[in-house]
Amino acid sequence: MFNDIIKKVYGADISVVTKRRVSGGDINEAFLLQLSDGKKVFLKENSKRNFGFFSAEVHGLEAIAATRAIDVPKVHECGIYGDRAFILMDYFESARPADIFWEDFGHSLARMHEASTKDILPGGNYGFTEDNYIGAGYQKNEVRDSWTDFFRDCRILPQMERARGALSHRDIKRIEYLMEHMDEYLVEPEHPSLLHGDLWGGNFIACADGRVR
Repeated sequence: MFNDIIKKVYGADISVVTKRRVSGGDINEAFLLQLSDGKKVFLKENSKRNFGFFSAEVHGLEAIAATRAIDVPKVHECGIYGDRAFILMDYFESARPADIFWEDFGHSLARMHEASTKDILPGGNYGFTEDNYIGAGYQKNEVRDSWTDFFRDCRILPQMERARGALSHRDIKRIEYLMEHMDEYLVEPEHPSLLHGDLWGGNFIACADGRVR
């Protein structure tokens, strides 16, 4: 069944020659596919009940790509076969970081943060086009006019509710006080910025050309 997907995406004469497990985080199974035409493809799989992981990733990658600030892998296909959800995308060969890698990375992230979000989220508000995930944790992204309101309602409050059973009454009261006075501690930004949201060492690599992806 998966070979049918490969043929649909890459051509009727194309097949998978090798499928090798590679590092891809703790949540999904990740593989390097070597195709019969010599192309290398990155595959991530999970249970079909977790298809939302990948559909949200597609839209997140599209939003980052739209800023033209940093390279992201192109998604070739995302879907379900049998009881498995999957995403197929470009495979980038990793290399030793160049001397200017971190400087270049920082500048790229800064350009992404400065990019306009008006085409990503009409109205220029805070939030996103859909809910998504941080790791396997569900995140709601309801649109708010204020960053402070969004951070309180869609980030701090859901985390507190998840942890409520492990928190003391005193801790809960302190968090509730913080949320009620959030505008006293946070400064509203001048404009919305697109954030990666789950930027850890497994979500970027240094490539042979010295650039970050």
